Amino acid sequence: MPIQDSSPERRNLMATSLGFIAYYFGGGSVLDHEVRIQVVNVSFSRPMVLAVIAWAALFWFLLRYWQTHKGKYARQLLEELREFRESPFVITFAEKRLGKKREVDGGFSSDSPWKHKDGYGIAYSVISNPKYSEDGHLKAFDVDGTGIIYFTGLYGSLVLWRILVSSAFRNRAFTEYLVPYMLFVAAIMGAILSVAL
Repeated sequence: MPIQDSSPERRNLMATSLGFIAYYFGGGSVLDHEVRIQVVNVSFSRPMVLAVIAWAALFWFLLRYWQTHKGKYARQLLEELREFRESPFVITFAEKRLGKKREVDGGFSSDSPWKHKDGYGIAYSVISNPKYSEDGHLKAFDVDGTGIIYFTGLYGSLVLWRILVSSAFRNRAFTEYLVPYMLFVAAIMGAILSVAL
């Protein structure tokens, strides 16, 4: 069964990592110091050479994946986090931290949750004279001040984790960009644990 993936670099890294994970965590070993490939009737009497080639391929696939996809995770995650601007738990968090209601006179207007200079937070503007469209959405207002509500403390950390976990299950940035690295780390850990135990 072929692995369907639009990125050959991701596919190669994931397939190779899964092979290493299956071998090490499954308790794989080379019997009689000989490796046979039955399909093409080939026999290898020096399995150490094959192991070196396999490890070199794993690190090559990691390098190619990193070169191809570096920076894409942050860009895609930013787009995905914009979805949470209207989430009730994000709005409730901002209202509690500011002590104001959202999108009312003397209240505030908020932007998407994202990483700012001092950590993750929500940019906001204190508003006055709000003007609403016929369907009740805020369309214009005067800005009386701006700031950032940071996800600090236990409540802020829980809200931030809820955003990230929700994004991981609803969107693609996590599975497309972080899971291949996680599988690579699991492959390395499998090798380390097989030597240590």
